[in-house]
Amino acid sequence: MELFTDVVTKTDENFCALCTNEKDVGKSGKPLHHKGSSFHRIIPNFICQRSDFTAGNDGKSIYDAKTKWLDNKHVVFGQVVEEYDILKAVENVGSGSHRTSRRVVITDCNQL
Repeated sequence: MELFTDVVTKTDENFCALCTNEKDVGKSGKPLHHKGSSFHRIIPNFICQRSDFTAGNDGKSIYDAKTKWLDNKHVVFGQVVEEYDILKAVENVGSGSHRTSRRVVITDCNQL
């Protein structure tokens, strides 16, 4: 991912901290880290949304197209620039009904 650090500095810093486990644990006692979290909603050509590991509900998203209707509601903080085939493979287990046919888990993450 290429992050837009010059535009949304705090959002990108938070995303990186969640990749590197710098956030420690949340109020729930669970680690604030992308590692081990899963995508609960995958809609091909639109969104891959990760479960919120602190509350168990909606979480972070990866969009696959321009989403003007989300302007002033959500933050675009980066873009996929490599390994796009991985995103497409994840989309293959998604559906228009928001359910996934298989569980998709972030098994590891860090900052390069």
